[in-house]
Amino acid sequence: MRAFKWAFIALFAMTLLAACGKKSPEDVARAFVEKSYAGDADAVIAMLHVSEKTVAKPGEKELMTGKLRAMVAEHKAEAEERGGVDKITTEGAEAHPGDGKRASVKVTVHFKQGTSTQERVHLVETDKGWRVQLGMF
Repeated sequence: MRAFKWAFIALFAMTLLAACGKKSPEDVARAFVEKSYAGDADAVIAMLHVSEKTVAKPGEKELMTGKLRAMVAEHKAEAEERGGVDKITTEGAEAHPGDGKRASVKVTVHFKQGTSTQERVHLVETDKGWRVQLGMF
């Protein structure tokens, strides 16, 4: 009986920790931009929400990932030209009108040389948490 009690307590603690560990849209947007400027294309691609309709035709997935890898390489080169990334800040997520499962986050990348750039990251809430959605809603 004692083992059952401890197993129940451990299960409850893991559930509580998992619920607290859910990432917000702002966290996902910040990580997406951070990985992009760091040159980590695989991490950027892993954060995407890609529907089957998006990659329905043969070769579309490869085309999409190729374009994303090029974008990430450009961001990394830009960061290097500007002395590297100093910090990344976000504003609060803006919900899409009429759809609480979609949001956008304004992200500002501050570079070490004193300049900055702003980007808007569009997100969709899925069963895997918040994911980046390319393009407009």
